[in-house]
Amino acid sequence: MSDMTAEGARAPALKGSMVAGYREIQEHWGFENIAAVRIKAKQAGWPIAHRNDPREPTRYVIPLSEWKGASRTPAPADAGDASRAKALDAKLSALSASLQTLGEQLQRERSRAEAAEAQAGELRSDLMAAQAQMAQLSAELNRYRTEQEIIERMGFLGRLAWTVRDRPAQARAAVGGLTGQP
Repeated sequence: MSDMTAEGARAPALKGSMVAGYREIQEHWGFENIAAVRIKAKQAGWPIAHRNDPREPTRYVIPLSEWKGASRTPAPADAGDASRAKALDAKLSALSASLQTLGEQLQRERSRAEAAEAQAGELRSDLMAAQAQMAQLSAELNRYRTEQEIIERMGFLGRLAWTVRDRPAQARAAVGGLTGQP
């Protein structure tokens, strides 16, 4: 039963039938792909030939009348194909126009993104400059505060010295009051 016929299919498994695999059916009927073969086998109700091992390729039992009556050339195009082709051309043109529009939108968005990146870079540099200036001003403020404290302390000491110079009796009384001595 493994004799090959001139057409590449196995010899008839049963009287009046032929056993063939996907590729053989595809070549014999002129199908474009294996999916079309599966659909044909399902629609025709061809049984699957017995397999001894599940790894063996699937083969169908096809009646000889169907096998011999098979057309190797695709069916002639019907009148609806021309209108379908025009409809597909129109859809293709619309899709091409949409693709071009999307490309233009993408380019505009890229330009906007580049401008936003440039602006963000400028803002980052401005922020860094402002932070540096703020640190400088903070240091200067701390220096002024320290100087103010020194001036205030010196002012107290200056007033104390002035009081001691101009009013020695009062100064002694004030110092004595602080130290607890008369």
